[in-house]
Amino acid sequence: MTSKHRSHNRLARTNQRLRLRLAAAEQALAALPTAKDKHKSEGKLQALFDLIPVGISILDAERKLVFINPALEQILAIRHAELVAGGYRTRRYLRPDGTPMPAEEFASARAIKEQRAVYAVETGIEKEDGQIVWVNVSAVPVPFHDWSVIVVTTDITKRKAAEEALRASQQSLESLIENTDGSIWSVDTAYQLIVGNRLYHANVRAALGRPQIQGESVLAPELPQAALAEWRIYYDRAIQNGRFSIEAATRFMQEPHIVEYRFSPIKNTFADVVGVTVFGRDITERKQAEEALRRTLAELAASNADLDRQTHELQASELRLRALLAEKEVLLKEIHHRVKNNLQVVMSLLRLQSRQIADVQAMSALRDSRQRVEVMALVHELLYRTNNVARINAEPYFRQLGSQLIRIYEMKPDQITVTVTATGLHLSLDQAMPCGLIISELLSNSLKYAFPDGQRGVIGITLHATSPDMLTLKVWDTGVGLAPTAELARPLSLGMTLVQDLARQLHGTAVTTSESGVTTTITFPLRDS
Repeated sequence: MTSKHRSHNRLARTNQRLRLRLAAAEQALAALPTAKDKHKSEGKLQALFDLIPVGISILDAERKLVFINPALEQILAIRHAELVAGGYRTRRYLRPDGTPMPAEEFASARAIKEQRAVYAVETGIEKEDGQIVWVNVSAVPVPFHDWSVIVVTTDITKRKAAEEALRASQQSLESLIENTDGSIWSVDTAYQLIVGNRLYHANVRAALGRPQIQGESVLAPELPQAALAEWRIYYDRAIQNGRFSIEAATRFMQEPHIVEYRFSPIKNTFADVVGVTVFGRDITERKQAEEALRRTLAELAASNADLDRQTHELQASELRLRALLAEKEVLLKEIHHRVKNNLQVVMSLLRLQSRQIADVQAMSALRDSRQRVEVMALVHELLYRTNNVARINAEPYFRQLGSQLIRIYEMKPDQITVTVTATGLHLSLDQAMPCGLIISELLSNSLKYAFPDGQRGVIGITLHATSPDMLTLKVWDTGVGLAPTAELARPLSLGMTLVQDLARQLHGTAVTTSESGVTTTITFPLRDS
């Protein structure tokens, strides 16, 4: 039941009570004695009217007040003297719609003019403080002595305020229902439509080809029988078991749509179920998104499975490669070991050959050759003994070269000191062999010529990075230095020619200077392998 119907029923009940009270008053007046008992009767009426909680006034034929009870004074907030003097006529009177009400529309004026009872005329009366008091006025003409009409006034200000608040609340609720993104409707226990919002009626017109009116069964015969049976089950379930939700395909649209329906029972003040409210929301896009997400997750799971498979394959491949690399390293170490052994055979042959030669120059040449072979053998030995078969730690390599040459030239331990600085630097095989031969040639020159007659001195070897991709190798001594300029103009010896060739092999340059000894500087690019 809507608030409008409830207000109408309350108004009807109020009018009925007023009619009964006026009828009782008319009967009491008819039973009053004539003039001789007038004062006694008026006293009784005064006591009666003073006890009635509604405003009562009596007008004479000239529409002047001849009687006013206290309740009316309280309702209108007008003193008795002012009422009797006609002060009420200066007040502003309003119709229910707020427009001014002329005097001929007053209930008392109409009752006198039409000579009949006029009931429930809703009137607004402005009080002295500007506030409006709303009253419900009924008037009954009475042909008794100097009375013309009896007026009954009931204060309905609070009721009006409550009705206005209810109307505003109802408007807000209707606005909310109409502007929601779903269809809403209510039915009674006989499946008859109570109310539906705009979207519900649009769906009904799409399904039936016609509108649906209040009180009509929502289970219209135009719908398929399967749908009627299905929805009857839904309504009965809500009536019997309470609220629940379902998802169903709608039959109201050409394209398939999925709608979520929520059913809630309607209960009266006695907790009896009198109907069902249904809220339907289109969730097609959400279901499509869920399906797309499900497919995406399935694809992702498949991709993850494929990735796991590829990862396992890569791990297996890595294990095979590691095994092959380990096998390759073993083979390379074996090769370096065999090369070193072969070079040692060559050195032994050169040593045996030198014992058969008496010529000093030939012996020196054979020693230099043996020395160069020893340098190459040392490289292969270091590679054989290290875990890295592609790179050599420069500093221990250079130290072993220095010690080896000191031993070859049979220098006294306290005569020549060899210093090496190459911290943290490594050389590839392609660079380690030329650098070793260069150091061997330069150290040989220093040991043979820089320190004559047992002179003491220092030979230094340094390797450092001059930039991220460039290395500088220096070999220097504190010996007697190079010969005069005339000597420098002579063609280069085999050893110095070899140094220049090896520097070019490193894609670098070699520069020799003589200041407090001899310093040879080789600058070349760094290579990783």
